[in-house]
Amino acid sequence: MSAIKPYIKTLFLVLILCNGAFAQVPPAINYNLSNGLPSNHIYSVTQDKLGYIWFLTDDGLVKYDGYDYRVFTTKDGLHSNDIWMVSEDALGDMWVIGSYAKQVGFIKNNKLNIVYRDSIPIICYNIFHNDTTTYFEYSTGANANTTKNLVSYNATTGELNKAGIPVRFDKQELMPLTKELSVVTLDQSGKISVFNDVFSGSNVAEDLCDSILNYYEIMHVSSVCYPIQHSTYLSYRARTDRFFVLKHLDCSFEDRSIKEFGCAEDEHIVVFYYKEKEYVLVTNRQLIALDSNLSYKRSLVSPETFERFGGVVFSMLDNERAEWYATFDNGAYRVPAANKFFKKNSRLTFLKGALLASNNTNGKTYWYNSETALLYGLKNNILMETIQLPKGGFKCHVSESPIKNCISISTPSGFYLYDTTKKSISRITDGKTVIYNKKQVPEITKPITTLADIHYWYKDDLVYCVRLGFDSMHVANDSLKVATSILKHEMIGKDMYYDSSRNLFWVYNTNGIACYNPETLRDLNFRQIDKWFSSIAINSIIGDKYGNIYIYNSDKLYLFYPELGVLKKITNGFSVLNGNVKVSGSTIVISGEFGLAYAEINGAADVDDFKLIPNVKKSVYNKVTDMSFNEGSVTINTDNGVYSIILKDEEFIEYAHSMHKGNLSKLMLEIPYEQIVDGHHDTIVVDQNNELLKFNLINYSGSGNVHYLYKVNAKNWNSNLSGEVFIGNLKPGVAHKVLCKANDDIWETPTQTLYVYRKPNWYQTSEWRTAFWVIGVAGFIGLIFVTVGTTRYVVARNNEKKQQMTDLQLRAIYSQINPHFIFNSLASALYFIDNKKFDDAYNHVSKFSKLLRGYLKSSQERFVVLSEEIAMLKNYVELQQTRFEERFDCEIYVDNKIPAQSILIPSLLLQPIVENAINHGLFHLVEKGKLEISFMQGANSDELICKIEDNGVGREKAEQIKKENTDRKESYGTQLTEKLMGIFKNYEQMNISMEYIDKLPPEHGTIVILTIKNLKYVV
Repeated sequence: MSAIKPYIKTLFLVLILCNGAFAQVPPAINYNLSNGLPSNHIYSVTQDKLGYIWFLTDDGLVKYDGYDYRVFTTKDGLHSNDIWMVSEDALGDMWVIGSYAKQVGFIKNNKLNIVYRDSIPIICYNIFHNDTTTYFEYSTGANANTTKNLVSYNATTGELNKAGIPVRFDKQELMPLTKELSVVTLDQSGKISVFNDVFSGSNVAEDLCDSILNYYEIMHVSSVCYPIQHSTYLSYRARTDRFFVLKHLDCSFEDRSIKEFGCAEDEHIVVFYYKEKEYVLVTNRQLIALDSNLSYKRSLVSPETFERFGGVVFSMLDNERAEWYATFDNGAYRVPAANKFFKKNSRLTFLKGALLASNNTNGKTYWYNSETALLYGLKNNILMETIQLPKGGFKCHVSESPIKNCISISTPSGFYLYDTTKKSISRITDGKTVIYNKKQVPEITKPITTLADIHYWYKDDLVYCVRLGFDSMHVANDSLKVATSILKHEMIGKDMYYDSSRNLFWVYNTNGIACYNPETLRDLNFRQIDKWFSSIAINSIIGDKYGNIYIYNSDKLYLFYPELGVLKKITNGFSVLNGNVKVSGSTIVISGEFGLAYAEINGAADVDDFKLIPNVKKSVYNKVTDMSFNEGSVTINTDNGVYSIILKDEEFIEYAHSMHKGNLSKLMLEIPYEQIVDGHHDTIVVDQNNELLKFNLINYSGSGNVHYLYKVNAKNWNSNLSGEVFIGNLKPGVAHKVLCKANDDIWETPTQTLYVYRKPNWYQTSEWRTAFWVIGVAGFIGLIFVTVGTTRYVVARNNEKKQQMTDLQLRAIYSQINPHFIFNSLASALYFIDNKKFDDAYNHVSKFSKLLRGYLKSSQERFVVLSEEIAMLKNYVELQQTRFEERFDCEIYVDNKIPAQSILIPSLLLQPIVENAINHGLFHLVEKGKLEISFMQGANSDELICKIEDNGVGREKAEQIKKENTDRKESYGTQLTEKLMGIFKNYEQMNISMEYIDKLPPEHGTIVILTIKNLKYVV
């Protein structure tokens, strides 16, 4: 059994990995120990559904994305580091099958999941999958009694089902399972039997053939027999030219040789397998594809390619049409499909190091080699002439000349004319002068050393760049006349482009752009240009027949169309660093380290997206020296030779369009599960214990390190090298918008949008949140009711206490007012009685009784109606007039605006003031006095002004009299009024102010103004 182990490995490593045909197309990329693989011994290469490449080596299973290798070994749980058979199921899980292993499992999300374990090593023969179920077949034991087992695994339910068929090795030869779930056996008597429905447990065999006894020994000593399609089995003898085909439906047997396919005498079989309607024969010299009848179809790997790679044991075509080859000693090789479009032109080796001097002049292309100072003229890439120029300039420029049969050549050392008929060259500048037809013309405006290597002819003017602008020379009547400098811009003049559609010269260098109209002699300024390119180094400017201007800076290409105000970047997805841009007809081409890109020009400001032919891993060249483009043919001069590309080639166009559709790179989301971020599966549902998203980029043209850029919920862009995005702080139960893209040194993916939904916990669901809100709001409302009720109760109690306190304070004041007034009134009544004026005493007591009843009523209320207050004041004043024997007159005035029947004022507020006016002002007058009481409206209807004016002796004289008359009782009227004012202000929010005005001589007396704000009205 140990002797056939190498053949078993070789046989099964390719059962599921073949993918199509190839052709020998150098150059190739080698993947080996020196650039990251764990071994140079590669059994095979396969690509999974997502696009990852898997290397099967003798030192681990390797997963590759174009940038990094992920190596799976026994440290990751594999049964062995020697992996020669894998199989991808319908769900994208990679099954790892090994001989003499104790386990079977698959890799999912970079983790090994063990499906089946056994106590002793097993031998796996076959594995295949349907939509949800995987079937694998194995046997255990040595050469004694053993069992052939079939196991099914349901990926949806995780259910494992096992069926067994008893087999004796000395009686039967094992023939593997077919996809119809039939187990076929061949015994020593030549009988073929089929076990159907093996999971039913019946294990009843159906005998098919019993007439192939003579072929048993041939089959038995050959490599293990295996099914290549339904009812057909193939076996072969390793290291021989023979193979055998057995069909049990018609019991036919064929003994054949690979020599019928044209194989050499020393050629032998390495492995034979069936894949995608083709039989693949691997020999020690080549790989051959056979059709369903095992007839020759085509060569997959030619003997030349086979020898170049050092012995190919496996080949595959990936989804970018690149060819992969596996070897046992030299690692793996990849030949990108794009490489076959770079046709190396061995006839143009002399152009090494040369730069393009003119793209199309008189139907020719001119290239200049600065080391040899040779100028090469090519037509259709065929050398037509070689022109020797003086050495000294690293570049030159060639242009058609208005002089018949001549081209003009400019270099930093001067101008030359070359006669294409006579094949002669003449210099037209010498030092600081210009010589033409042996005539010396005046000194040019700039020293000849400042000339650039670029010039154009405008009519009969030779226009050329200088360091600080550009000048012109005029050609007429066989003479040259030097014009003055026509444009001066600091550091402008490295290069220029003549825009024939606008009749403009675009002059530029690394620091800016300027435009000059030779007809109007005006310098034009475009704000868009100044705004965008004032600080961006300009590499070149060219245009097309539609008037589009292409501005190329270090790594981007912009389209500028001034009439429409259009300025936009037109290179997306790749960097044009160290590139070249050319236009021919309606096509624009860019070449550079990235490869080649071209786009069709549709009209003004309208250019298609670029189609790509990548220079994968710089496998064709490292650097582009220069490029020419004419009539659909591109010639690229590189550090690895000159390549020609025909853009009109149909196969080239079809491939370039496929790259344009986005097959070059894929942005993957590996966590929480592996999928392509392509907009079709844009909502990612994750558990809350998953706090990371992990992106990964697949790009087999990738260059340098990958930078991942992302932003969450429209925040600023973030970047890292790991591709990890933290989402642990995102709110559960809500879809969060995530934008992501990736780039390396050359390539950039489009921005992708996905939504992340974090599963909420039970208490974070909308139902529970609603319940919490309802309970919370209800509780809050209840709390408010309780709080309001309690507050109202407390406030009511406090207000009640304040009301009681106010009443007590007012009653205390009224108790002081009433005795004071009663004392004065009774004194007046006694005065009348003492003087025998009984009628006056009667009237006085009657009025006093009426007034007293009103005061008693008022003392029970805090407010009194203004009309009632006026009536009581009038009654009071009349009593006082009687007392003072009519020694003063009184007038009471009420403004018509005042509704005296509706206004409420504090009770007994005015009486003390009137009393003071009479007792302390009018009482001491010798002549008759006068008292005026006025009620007027203030600034608004809520304001009342009460004015009490007398012509008494005044406050100063009254105070002096009071001091001299020690028998006179002190008046408490003013103090009581101020107390009333304070109480009503604090408890009734009624603002009451009082102002005293002393009249100035010769007038005498006092004016008291009482202002009541925030009036109350009768309800």
